[in-house]
Amino acid sequence: MHASTSGLPSRSLCIQRLSSKGPAGLFGSDEVTADVMYPPIFGMTRHWHSFSEISDETDNARVWGGIHTRHACTDGAELAVQVAECCLANYMKPVN
Repeated sequence: MHASTSGLPSRSLCIQRLSSKGPAGLFGSDEVTADVMYPPIFGMTRHWHSFSEISDETDNARVWGGIHTRHACTDGAELAVQVAECCLANYMKPVN
């Protein structure tokens, strides 16, 4: 674990959550179908059913990899959701 960043909200996960919350808010649904194979050709295929599933897996990977604590991930996710909700409510308006 990186002692210098372990207790801070995860910047990477803030960006990840914004990347999932924004489209979900714009499209009106968290549902999405996504498949990624890595490495290409002979890799393992990952499948997700929602933007939040993708974000949750990213959170878990960073905790399990020792990059962040669970607390840093949840704090980063909460911060990102608040920023996304503010942006969607105040700036992301339909153009007439």
